[in-house]
Amino acid sequence: IIVDGKYKFTITDEGNGNLKTDYKGEAGGIELSAISGTYVYPTTGTFEVVKNISGGELSVKSENENIAKASISGTTVTVISQNVAGTVKIIVTSAAKGEYAEQKAVYKATVENGTISLEATEYTGIYDGKDHDAVSNVKVTPTDATVEYSIDGGTFSSTIPKVNGATTYTVVVKATKAGYATKTLTKTVIVGKNTQTGNLTLSASSATITYPTAGTFTVTKNTSGGTLSVTSSDTSVATATISGTTVTITPKAISEDGKQTTITVTSAATSNYEEQTQNYTATVNRGTISLDADAYTGNYDGSDHDAVSNVKVTPTDA
Repeated sequence: IIVDGKYKFTITDEGNGNLKTDYKGEAGGIELSAISGTYVYPTTGTFEVVKNISGGELSVKSENENIAKASISGTTVTVISQNVAGTVKIIVTSAAKGEYAEQKAVYKATVENGTISLEATEYTGIYDGKDHDAVSNVKVTPTDATVEYSIDGGTFSSTIPKVNGATTYTVVVKATKAGYATKTLTKTVIVGKNTQTGNLTLSASSATITYPTAGTFTVTKNTSGGTLSVTSSDTSVATATISGTTVTITPKAISEDGKQTTITVTSAATSNYEEQTQNYTATVNRGTISLDADAYTGNYDGSDHDAVSNVKVTPTDA
């Protein structure tokens, strides 16, 4: 109890209905420049003791040094934030001096977690059969923060995950450090299907065949391993079939030479490759008939004779 703004007493209940009064001297009057402040780890801050009437020696103490520490130099109190977030009382004390009793003032320091800056670039590309880092150009501040990675919901690891197959991946980058709020980035990594030309190649791009002889060519490269199929653009000129990697062209009976059809070979899409096609041009000519015969020669004898004999024709069903 301070009487008349100056005289300081303590009143103690002795438990038997009696109150004990002790005079502690004159109140010294201590005043601070602020009563509270907020600090983002790891920053520090100061406030001042702007009044200390008694002139008593000043000291300072933090009630929880895990949250903030405090020191004093002259009349300047320095608050040093620590890596545990929370609010702590900083007690400034002016020691008893002469007729003045000890005085205390309270400053409340609120410490907030620091902020981590985190950047990363996701991989983009098409399937090439190789492993690639899922993210790159990872930048973190503070630089000694711990960075970990998780892919598609897996456990976190300090190793950057690899991507290979053509699909969509979800990569989480996480940075942690004592005293700082955890920072996470979610990156979507898309590896596209391979569409490069050259994944499907043929042994030839064109040929001329003569009815009724069939023609063939082969698929010399099918990188994706997709199922092979074949079609003819004009089945009245020729049809096409495939067995393994060999394409067989079966010509049709046509009315004039030089008829053409486009044979399209398709490799079906797979998990890592888009559908691929290659074209082959088949030109069909009519077949050649071989024909021999002997003419009749002789004198008139009044009888009928075959005008020709020994007729030979190929094909025999002509």
